[in-house]
Amino acid sequence: MAFTFGATTATRITGNVTGSFSAANTDNLVCGWFYPTTLTAARGYWSLGATLSVATTTSELSFLVAGTTSQTYTTSGAGIAINNWYFIAVLWSNTSLATNVRIWLGTVDTAPIELTLTPSGTLNTPTPSTSIVIGNTGAGTAALQGSIDYISGIVSTGAALTGPTNILGISAHGVITQEEANYVLERFVRPLWLNNHLTAWGPVPGSYVSAGTSICIFIDLNIPLPVVKFINYLNANSISPLITTVASATLAQIRVGKYMEVPTNPYNPYKRH
Repeated sequence: MAFTFGATTATRITGNVTGSFSAANTDNLVCGWFYPTTLTAARGYWSLGATLSVATTTSELSFLVAGTTSQTYTTSGAGIAINNWYFIAVLWSNTSLATNVRIWLGTVDTAPIELTLTPSGTLNTPTPSTSIVIGNTGAGTAALQGSIDYISGIVSTGAALTGPTNILGISAHGVITQEEANYVLERFVRPLWLNNHLTAWGPVPGSYVSAGTSICIFIDLNIPLPVVKFINYLNANSISPLITTVASATLAQIRVGKYMEVPTNPYNPYKRH
């Protein structure tokens, strides 16, 4: 099961966290499984301060980091087609005057690989957000046409190698070295592609975990949101339910990017749909 979007252009799921994604001097990671049934330029996959959407060339991705002046990154070689499940992970690191972005794309049988990005514009004073919009842009007027399995995210303001607040391991905001990108890929992106959330960080569906200067979210869209809304993660840190609004998104009985019967995925003992 998964939530289906696009019945209207306003279809979306929204929620709030107490920390800000995409602020200056933050490192951010958002991942999820997506199944487009129609690809229309500018339709939003998600928005959390920054926005991932369908690019002008609809087989590609567009990632906008909003600010007083904004910067957009466009992929090349993604090859996204309708009626297929895709795992998309976006890592971005902001200062007040710069951002650096990495995007990985995977399928049900292919592990995530990093995509080539072309930037345009120059970021100045990024616009942070405590609101997450799933299946739409931040304005809520350009719904994704298709389904979403889950969304996971991390935001950290801590510097790397200084203790438990360095969750993404990025040593300087606004710069992501290849070594750091490889660490995020192996430590977070691949486990999340495998749906191994406990390996990545461990929050239960529908909640976020705030640990020092790091916040983790996990929204499972395979179960009804009224149920998800009231699940809390028992931990000494600050834990809160996440989802606040479901606007026209529907829970559909479809096969999602979870498990299959035959283990053809070399990284997963369970083959996934």
